Amino acid sequence: MTKLFRFGTARIAQFALYSAIFLALLPYGSKLLLPKLFMSITVALALIIALARPIKKQSVARIAREAWCLLSLLVLFILLQSIEIEANPFAHSIWETAGGLTGFSVGSISVEPSLTRYGLFSLIPPFFMFIAVLHAFQGDDEAWLMIRYLAGLAVIFCLYGLLQSQFFPDHVLIKELKSPNHKFTSVLINRNHAGTLLGVSGLLMLALVINRARGVALLKLPERIVLPSNLKSEKRRGIIVWILGLFLTLICLFLTQSRGAFGATIIAWAAILPALLSHALMPSVKAVKDFRISNRQTKQWTLFLLLIFLAGLGFISLYAEGTLFRLADIDTESGRFCSYPYMFDIFWENWIFGTGFATFEAIYSLYRPAKCGVYGVWTEAHNFWLEGLIGFGILFVPVALYTLWKFFDIFRLGIKTRRSKRFASYIGLAILILISLHSLVEFSLQIPGVAIYVSAVMAALTSLSLQHVRLSRSKSAKKQS
Repeated sequence: MTKLFRFGTARIAQFALYSAIFLALLPYGSKLLLPKLFMSITVALALIIALARPIKKQSVARIAREAWCLLSLLVLFILLQSIEIEANPFAHSIWETAGGLTGFSVGSISVEPSLTRYGLFSLIPPFFMFIAVLHAFQGDDEAWLMIRYLAGLAVIFCLYGLLQSQFFPDHVLIKELKSPNHKFTSVLINRNHAGTLLGVSGLLMLALVINRARGVALLKLPERIVLPSNLKSEKRRGIIVWILGLFLTLICLFLTQSRGAFGATIIAWAAILPALLSHALMPSVKAVKDFRISNRQTKQWTLFLLLIFLAGLGFISLYAEGTLFRLADIDTESGRFCSYPYMFDIFWENWIFGTGFATFEAIYSLYRPAKCGVYGVWTEAHNFWLEGLIGFGILFVPVALYTLWKFFDIFRLGIKTRRSKRFASYIGLAILILISLHSLVEFSLQIPGVAIYVSAVMAALTSLSLQHVRLSRSKSAKKQS
């Protein structure tokens, strides 16, 4: 009865998380007030259900505990920033100026406490999603369930985006745009945010292709898929589906014309492809006696590389023209790069406690120089790391470094301990690189829907990477027993 209850709880929690991710992405990435509140409630309910299923793997459970500790630290600091008290010695100087004009004496660290407290609805749900996935999707099979769902959701994201950009470019869902937008955004407003999601999902597609194609030599893969072979139909179908999904994702990435997402994706792929190819080609190299290559293998190599070259050339000529032109044109972003030094000045003048989480829109108007352009209202800094420094102050440095190091260490352990599935840890490492680099020039992680999607991805890959990791304490306990 207990096992049946846990099985039912797991399935309910998984379905709740599927629904939460879908609902987070659908209404413009839950950027608006009501969708954001509804998304937060949905994720919280999914977490409550998932917590009924304890994490069996101690290495994974430790990561969940560390996530809880980090979230608690950040929430506590945010609440301290937003407290308004009389004669607050740590209050931002703007309160003293405003108090002298209007006659009040309260103050807070945050320049706008209401924005800081409201920012919790953007900060907490991704943490909840990460922890909930670790509880609800345990073991390799269940982790792959989540990865397949996220990849399938990305395919739907792409198909809808293609229809939207072609047939109703003046709308995003039911929102009418001021001018037609033929660039790919799908259900999101900004093409750069769509580019982040597509870059991440493309790497997930690659992981699924590799997972399906395990046991098939890389050089023989095209032959085994296209020509009649002893490859099982289910396996062949899975490989073909996810290869097509990968190409669809990359096409949509080019159609966004997002230079940051394109560049970060290229670097992420370049960082892991040598390792993945070396592992894929290792069986072929071992099979070659005295390292001599037969004429048949030479022809296979030549045909394989020629197909890749022709496919890549045609792919770029068809879909990447707009992106490549934008890469060559840096004048359109001169205002953004002009503003970065002034944003750093905000941090430098408030480096101890920051100006308050999620207060960039309120504080930047005081520092914004006219020479960098005055068109529009900047609600985000177009640099995740810089905005974190502005909001949290110096506390953001150890938090960011710890988070990056922790994920790097998780994937390092996965590469070290997983044999046939170490590629999943390489994929996780590439996604970490992609997100970190793109966050230097964009604010995709500040879009709740994108942050929820990325959190689910990282949680699933974390679970896969740590399945064969044993804590030293558990080892000693086994020895004693």
